[in-house]
Amino acid sequence: MWNNIGTRMKSLAQIVCWIGIVLAAIGCLAYWFGGKGFFQGLLVLIVGGLSAWIGSWAMYGFGIIVNHYEELEEKKNEPEE
Repeated sequence: MWNNIGTRMKSLAQIVCWIGIVLAAIGCLAYWFGGKGFFQGLLVLIVGGLSAWIGSWAMYGFGIIVNHYEELEEKKNEPEE
């Protein structure tokens, strides 16, 4: 369960990003078909999509750091020749 946690964090960051982008698109369509305005829907799409994308950077970056740490620990624990 706790193996390759860095890789899982990076995958989760990508999934969360795509879910946020899809939700922004759904919100955009809700504005458009709800008669609330074209530009408001476009704003929801742009701001929501960018927020999901930029928000996932921190989790993805932390996943990279954990991956590098795991690799260093494996190299440290290898027997010397």
